[in-house]
Amino acid sequence: MADSLSGLQQTGDFLLIPNQALTVEQTQYTLLTPAAGDLVNMRADWYRPTPKKIPDEIAMGSDDGSTTLIKLKSTHLTGAW
Repeated sequence: MADSLSGLQQTGDFLLIPNQALTVEQTQYTLLTPAAGDLVNMRADWYRPTPKKIPDEIAMGSDDGSTTLIKLKSTHLTGAW
């Protein structure tokens, strides 16, 4: 990662310029979309502190209000969050 524009010398170099206002705006916009709400709900439904059992299936909603059950495969946990 380059420290300034002049540090961009070769293919693959990049420059990161943080923009807190843009980050906040994009985050707020994203959280208003139904897909983001689905991801938050899926995470809340799926996560269980040990030793509670992780469910075998989760529900996924669609734009038309219908719900589909999704069966999870290999719900074995390794490591820690």
